[in-house]
Amino acid sequence: MKIRNDIQDAIHKSSHLKGMHGKSVEYSTDGNEVTIDGEVSSYYHAQLAQELIGKVEGVTRVHNNLRVTAPSF
Repeated sequence: MKIRNDIQDAIHKSSHLKGMHGKSVEYSTDGNEVTIDGEVSSYYHAQLAQELIGKVEGVTRVHNNLRVTAPSF
């Protein structure tokens, strides 16, 4: 549970990812491994999310299943 709280805090503190969680991106934990799923608007955001989550204390592996989709107009 601590890892989940730390991930949520890290995402909310990131100016680049603020507001990302709860819209089209979700994450789940299995022990110290984290899986991120959903859609983002750029490869930059997908990589940034993976790196940010990977730096959370206790996380040993990140499975990045994020898909990059074009914004709808």
